[in-house]
Amino acid sequence: FFSSALPTFLDFLRIFSRFTFAYWLCDMPLHLVFGLELNGAQELRPKRLALIYLRSWFLMDLVLISIDATILILEIFEESVLQSARL
Repeated sequence: FFSSALPTFLDFLRIFSRFTFAYWLCDMPLHLVFGLELNGAQELRPKRLALIYLRSWFLMDLVLISIDATILILEIFEESVLQSARL
C-alpha cells in the first residue's frame, strides 16, 4: 500500500513546495506596499515600511526563501542529471 502511494505523495510535496516558494517570493515585496497600523495611525510611507520590515520579518523570510530556492535548484539539477543518465 505505502509503496504505491509514495510517488504520488512525493509529487504532491514537490508541487506544494513550489507554490509555497512562489507565495513567499511574492510576499516579500508586498511588505513595502501594504500599510501598517502603528500607535493607532496608518503607516503608508514605503521607506518607513521597508525599515520596519527589515527590522522584523525580513531575515526570517530571506532564510525561508533561500532554503526553498536551494531545494528547487537541487531538484532541477537532479532531474537534468537523471535525464542525461538515461540517454
